[in-house]
Amino acid sequence: AKAQSAITKQRLKNATRREVTLAAIDREAIKAVKAGRITVILGDFNTGFEPGKFGTEVADCKLQYFPKTPAPFPPNACVGQGYDDTLGILEAGLVNGQQWVFLTRKLGRTWFGAGNRYGDFAIDHVAVPVEQRGHFGTANAAKDQYGSDHSPIVFSVQVSD
Repeated sequence: AKAQSAITKQRLKNATRREVTLAAIDREAIKAVKAGRITVILGDFNTGFEPGKFGTEVADCKLQYFPKTPAPFPPNACVGQGYDDTLGILEAGLVNGQQWVFLTRKLGRTWFGAGNRYGDFAIDHVAVPVEQRGHFGTANAAKDQYGSDHSPIVFSVQVSD
């Protein structure tokens, strides 16, 4: 029981770290959006849109213990509102009301490391402001590219003077 509690606390701690980091990135990125610049937030966020894990509210569910097993995220580990608001901070505009669209929301797996911890959900993401969505094409994972345990994300940007 003690080990179970420690694992659950570590999962919550990791989610909080991701949330704080993304909130800080969002605060900086919003300056570029307000200045009228085409803006993109992208990177390896180490989390995906997994049901039960993905959250969009400040009040999180009570995370239940589940063993350290490969994905998918167990559906009964966190019923209802998820515990990891990392992606919800941008998508729902939790920090400053600015909403972002994830070009990678339905992309599928982008990490191919051992254990398949993240199932079939992208953990590498590209987010753009809702009002700028028309400037960006569809995001695709270049799964045939070699050189990393992550698939490169490819998308187009169209900007006119």
